Amino acid sequence: MGKLIVVIPFVHLLMYIAIGLDISILRQIIVFIYLSFIPGFVLLKTLRLKEISIVDTILFSVGLSIAFLMFVGLLINESYPIMGVAQPLSTIPLTVTLSLSTLVLFFVGYKEDLSDSLNLGEWNEIKLETVILRCLLFVFPPLLSIIGTLYVNIPILLLMIITIAALFALSVFSTRFIPAQLYPLMIVSVSLALVFQFSLISKHIIGYDAPLEYYVSKLTEISGRWRPIESNIYPAAVNYSSLLSITILPTIYSVLLNFDGEIIFKVFYPFIFSLVPLALYQIYEKQTWKWGALLSALFFISGSQVFYGVEPLSLNRQIIAEFFFVLSIFLLLDKKISTRKRRLLLIIFGASLIASHYSLAYLFLLYISFAFIVMKIKGDQDNVLNRTIVVLLFVITFSWYTYISISPLMSLSNFLSDLSFRFFTDLYNPAARSSDIFRSHPVLTIASRINWVFFYAAHFFVVLGILGVIFKARETRFDLKYRMITILSAIILFLCLALPNFAPSLNFERFYAITFLFLAPCFVLGSETFLRLSKSLWKKATGQHHPRNAHVRTGTLLVCTLLIGYFLSQSGFINRVTDASPQSYPLDLERMKTSNDLRQKISLYNAYHPEEEYISVTWLSKNAGNESKIYADFISVEHLLYDYGLIPMERLFFLSNSTATDTNTYVYLRGLNVVDEVVIPSPSEAYNLTEISPLLNKSNKIYSNGISEIYCSP
Repeated sequence: MGKLIVVIPFVHLLMYIAIGLDISILRQIIVFIYLSFIPGFVLLKTLRLKEISIVDTILFSVGLSIAFLMFVGLLINESYPIMGVAQPLSTIPLTVTLSLSTLVLFFVGYKEDLSDSLNLGEWNEIKLETVILRCLLFVFPPLLSIIGTLYVNIPILLLMIITIAALFALSVFSTRFIPAQLYPLMIVSVSLALVFQFSLISKHIIGYDAPLEYYVSKLTEISGRWRPIESNIYPAAVNYSSLLSITILPTIYSVLLNFDGEIIFKVFYPFIFSLVPLALYQIYEKQTWKWGALLSALFFISGSQVFYGVEPLSLNRQIIAEFFFVLSIFLLLDKKISTRKRRLLLIIFGASLIASHYSLAYLFLLYISFAFIVMKIKGDQDNVLNRTIVVLLFVITFSWYTYISISPLMSLSNFLSDLSFRFFTDLYNPAARSSDIFRSHPVLTIASRINWVFFYAAHFFVVLGILGVIFKARETRFDLKYRMITILSAIILFLCLALPNFAPSLNFERFYAITFLFLAPCFVLGSETFLRLSKSLWKKATGQHHPRNAHVRTGTLLVCTLLIGYFLSQSGFINRVTDASPQSYPLDLERMKTSNDLRQKISLYNAYHPEEEYISVTWLSKNAGNESKIYADFISVEHLLYDYGLIPMERLFFLSNSTATDTNTYVYLRGLNVVDEVVIPSPSEAYNLTEISPLLNKSNKIYSNGISEIYCSP
């Protein structure tokens, strides 16, 4: 028996000891490693996947582990109550079932040494001391990010950004300092630093969708069993509760790690998201050379709208789905793994995506259908993506949504009918496209001008790259399937900009983030196209050839400068050092709180809540009667009282300037209401607090902590 025949059972033993004795820190570390890697690694061994690299092994291990937890967790949830277990998603049932299932799979596949599955490939060419020294270097960005964010130390965060920019330059100009084999480590290092600087700025959940995601996970954890919400009082909660990625998955981690669910959302999901650029790098490398793949991955993680901003990091269900989406595309393009195994993995990852996020599931089906149809037309035979696999994925999608009582056909039909019905009426309405990403700031400063120069220059290269993919297919060297995926991504983004009511159906920022998963290499292709054009123009203007070495150096310098400038502008670095308008939550949180720009403060407090608001909500949920009504503004109802306070939606009402409270009703005011005297009864309305002064004067103030206030009608 091989070396790891002892290691896997030993890890199980450590897990039993850590959980049984509840050893703090040790339990969290061991159980996290176990849940995130071991089940998937054992499944890889069972499938006899020897031909994949160590990076692919890590990615597939994590992907299969998450899929294993979701679907075995679902099996536990559905079968154990039949045997009389009231709380199947509790510590003992989960520990016993997950560990025994993993051990059974392990002993089925132990006949070959597990170490045979680790193909170190090019890593064998690097000296051990080089790997160790560079790994120590790559520890700095995440470490600076965590320390700077937790201690609200802006100089440390600025140093982190400078360090990342320096790594960008070193990786481009010095392959001796950062060998190509270490590109994956650098990508993960930078990714972790960027996501943790956002997720750790508060002890609580941040974002627009994340509070409701946390709510449905908390309900699952409290009850010890997953049940989709059946009430139609709040349709969004019904849809969210149907997704395994934010119900069963975080519950398993929270229960077995003995961590509060909020910590899982603030650490586990950003960790998974940091693996998405790594998987993209593996995809890009198959379409271009290593240097081009690196630049493409760095360009992707440099964009705050696609990677480390408020929107992408508050969509935890989409984070899991994106990870499976990218792994699925990787399988379509990889030719080292046998066809039969690729099909099996594609079905597993596709089913996991479908159970993780309904909107991305529709896009996933669109992508694979488009690729399948185009390859059929072109006569390009693909043994993986055949008719059977495509039909099976459609069947899984509609079977799953039928099982959880969501009608995908109805929602799709409503979207298409609304799109056609309002097409001509909204044809010239900019709001029907919601493309705020491409609109400049109303107040033009030196910083904003610099930001927009880098932003539009980068996207100009992307457009050039897209045109190259469409019209210069041979020069791009793209695989046909990836070329089709790139073209479809460009079409979707174009429809978002051109077609009214298409982008708002999901949100333009989300379409933008999803399409740039595959459009990022167009930045590099566009730079190549630009350099070729400039070389041609130089020849026509001077009649001389531009020296090749000088041309390459100039091109490398141009691309690197643009990439670093784009990153610095997106990260908020330029605005911070020039004292321009606040742009970044980690760098500018205090400036946002004291800003005179009311729109910015409203945007901030729609996603971020001071600690005092959570304390007041906890007090209200414990002291308000079970039958009493509670009036509050829109965000307070959805993010605080319902999602965090677990107060039923039927007791919550939006506070308007025409509200007349009954006897024994409560009025809850958050910081934006009390300090800034602004009340938001709906996403499109706002009024001054003085407009409800008569209502408050008739009520008794029963709670105040300087930020939040609670009134009760006598």
